[in-house]
Amino acid sequence: MKPEALKILKETIEQMDLSDTKVIKALAILKHLQTNNDRADIIYETGIYFGYTKCCIRQFIEDVKNCENAQRHRSEISGTKGSGFIPCTKHSIELQAGIIKVNDLIKNRVCKEPFTI
Repeated sequence: MKPEALKILKETIEQMDLSDTKVIKALAILKHLQTNNDRADIIYETGIYFGYTKCCIRQFIEDVKNCENAQRHRSEISGTKGSGFIPCTKHSIELQAGIIKVNDLIKNRVCKEPFTI
């Protein structure tokens, strides 16, 4: 799902009467219908929006699918903790060794806000 679609969905939900039980039931049904592939698409599009590298996005998606906390460890050792960016294992090792810097990995950023750590 593209960021524009997510924005429209968010705005639509904000306008709904969440005290209405029919709305609550409809949202619950939508949540159950959302597949892992839908979530993966959303995560992938969001990563691209923020300019993250494809390999890092893919590994993050796999971690989420497998309910792993490995990304927390990679962000801590690579110095990206709290930035929102979770590097893949390869880039985490390169960041820790000082071979690359985080800003070397953030390319083609669509988001207007600058990336900061």
